[in-house]
Amino acid sequence: MSWRDDRGAGSLLAIGLLAVVGMVAMMAAALGGVAVVQVRAQGVADLAALTGAHESRATAVLASRATGSACDSAGAVAQANGARVESCLVSIDTSVQVEVRIATAWGQARASARAGPG
Repeated sequence: MSWRDDRGAGSLLAIGLLAVVGMVAMMAAALGGVAVVQVRAQGVADLAALTGAHESRATAVLASRATGSACDSAGAVAQANGARVESCLVSIDTSVQVEVRIATAWGQARASARAGPG
């Protein structure tokens, strides 16, 4: 056997190439997971804002405007979807602005939404 014998070099090259492809695939999957969580957070924020605006509007029609009821409803919807309401603001026109946060293994995703008239 001489130093010019390169049998097995193809196997090492293939193993190295597979390792690189595997690492790239794992990174792509992680980035995809982050994107999915952000979209989910936006959906939860939209749903919470719509729920809060509906509650705010119903409360305003029945009696005086009560911020707590609308924000409590938005918080309940967010919690049921695995998120937490960071802020909730009911405007004089009964529109509701919410900001939600979802904590995952990849970090945190935040989203905000507004719902109501105007």
